[in-house]
Order: sequence, then C-alpha cells, then structure tokens
Amino acid sequence: MGFLVGFLVVVGLLATTVKFIPGFQILLALTASTSLMITVIQHVLGEGNSSVTGEQIVSSAHVLLPICSRPSNRRLLVGDALIRFANGMVSIFFVLIVTDILRIDATIFDHHLEPTAFFGVLLAIETFIVALSLRPGAEIARRAGPIPIAVASILITALFPLFYITIPANPAVVGLLFAFSGLRFAGLPARKALIADQITSAHSRTVDSYYLVRETVAVPSALIGGWLYGINPKLAFGLATVIGLLGVLEFLRFVAQIGWSDSEQ
Repeated sequence: MGFLVGFLVVVGLLATTVKFIPGFQILLALTASTSLMITVIQHVLGEGNSSVTGEQIVSSAHVLLPICSRPSNRRLLVGDALIRFANGMVSIFFVLIVTDILRIDATIFDHHLEPTAFFGVLLAIETFIVALSLRPGAEIARRAGPIPIAVASILITALFPLFYITIPANPAVVGLLFAFSGLRFAGLPARKALIADQITSAHSRTVDSYYLVRETVAVPSALIGGWLYGINPKLAFGLATVIGLLGVLEFLRFVAQIGWSDSEQ
C-alpha cells in the first residue's frame, strides 16, 4: 500500500508541475525528508540488533554446501538465479521504454499525463493488482500446493520483457500488460515458502545462504543489460526473456525431481 500511495503522489506531482525538472526536484526533496524521518523513527524505536556480522556471512557460505549436494536444490537455485538475473537485466529500463521509445501519454479524468507521469500510473496499476492478488494466490497455494502458482509466477516474470518490447504504443494495452505483470507477485509468497521448505530440509541454516548466492549472481545483470540496451533495447529485452525461460525450464526440472505431489504436503 505504501508503494501504491507513493506512485500516486509521483503522478500528481509530475502532472501538476509545468516542467519535469521542478516536479522531480520536489519529489527528491519529499523522498529525502521522508527517508530521514523514517531513519530517525527506526533508530528511536528499533533495537538495533539486526546487523549481520562477517562471521555470520562466512558461516552461511559454508552452510551452503549441503544445498549444492542435492541435485533438486541445485536446480531450484539455478532456476531462481536465472529468473532473478533476467529481471535485473531490464527492470531498470522499463521507464525508458515508456518515456523514450513508446512515448506514451494519456488523458485521465480530463488531466493530460506526460509519459513520465503515465509511467507512475502504470506502476500504480501493477501495485493495485498485487494487493488484490496476494490473498487469492495464498488460497490457491493452500488448496493446490505452492508449485503450480510458483510456476505461473516465474513464467509471467520470464515472458514480461518480451511482451513489453513488442506491444503497441497504446495506453490501454500497456496498462493491461502492467496489470498482468502484477499477477506474478501473487506467487511470490508461495515461491518463498517452497524455497524455505526445500532448503531447510537440507540444512536448518541455509535459507540466508541461498538468498546470498542468488543475489550475488544477479549483481552484474544490470551492467550486462545496460550494455545490451545501448546496442539495441530489443536485444536486451529479448535476451532477458531467453535467460528467464531457461530459468523456468530449470525450475520445471526441479519440480520433476521432487514431484508435483510434494507441493500438496
């Protein structure tokens, strides 16, 4: 809900200011002041004991070995890392597609929105669908197990870059695509639960190590995506789709090893 309200504030600021730069400067000032306020609140109310020490990180790296010793968990980690890498390649460039390539503007409630403001509307649409879909997604996972909705979630994530770079410059079509993108988050809790269940079955302290490796693998993704985007945006988004689909394939191989029936336990 915080994201949803924030996006609407951005749209309002960019729609009511004559030029982009003054609106963005106001936005930066609001962001900085809000962040400072939250930091002070957390410092006053928080206990300050959640930091991770170097010793814990090293320990986590050693605990990762039991994950790799199980073929099914290796496939899960590889598939998840590929999906994360593919998303990291292009997610930062979504705004450029709308504002610089498609140049989509729209009129909503008699207010004309420039492409920069319209992108805020798109993010608000996506976030609204996320809020609506989380509870139904959890119910589906409870009834059918986490695997079906997790597979649907990563498949949407993998295909989104391909759809995004091939859609027409139509506000309604792009809005529907962002609504479709929001559905991928409905499976996020199921994916996290599946990861926790599979990884902790190998070792009780490996979940943090799993995420550490996955995020480390994804670190260079934006650099590679940016380099490809500079050559041709379709090349970057197309390759991201291919890598994402490879991640889906690896995830399905993981599912084949553990069996679909395990998801109902």
